[in-house]
Amino acid sequence: MRFFIFTLFVVSLASCARTTQMVAPSHIASGEISAKKSSQATITVIRPSVMGSAVKFKVFADGQLIGKLGPKNYLSWSVDPGVVNIQAKGENKDGFQVTAEAGEEYFIKLRIKPGVFSGQADLKALTDAEGTQMLKKVKSPDLNSM
Repeated sequence: MRFFIFTLFVVSLASCARTTQMVAPSHIASGEISAKKSSQATITVIRPSVMGSAVKFKVFADGQLIGKLGPKNYLSWSVDPGVVNIQAKGENKDGFQVTAEAGEEYFIKLRIKPGVFSGQADLKALTDAEGTQMLKKVKSPDLNSM
């Protein structure tokens, strides 16, 4: 019985995995919704599901750690125009390439797929409408001291 209660306690703590962003946030994190007047592009990776809530995925852009993405959260950052390689790392690594244009916003959904020991990342492009709608249903990230 003690083991069951202890296990339940550990699982409940692990399910509180929050998102931590390691780079400066984009305009989205400050509550603005449009980057249309910017000389940079905005990339937002959204994890809308609570499935695999104990798992945080590391998200990279061109090899730089952007943050650790937990359930029902997002990471959003600004990039200079050009090709940007996005990678999510869990039990596997899944990659996605964005050709960023100034003033544009790019939304990417991070889904979790079952893995052998942990969850596997699955990245998928979203339309602006899908991304904006999904963004309203998730929490903003904790900002790590930059």
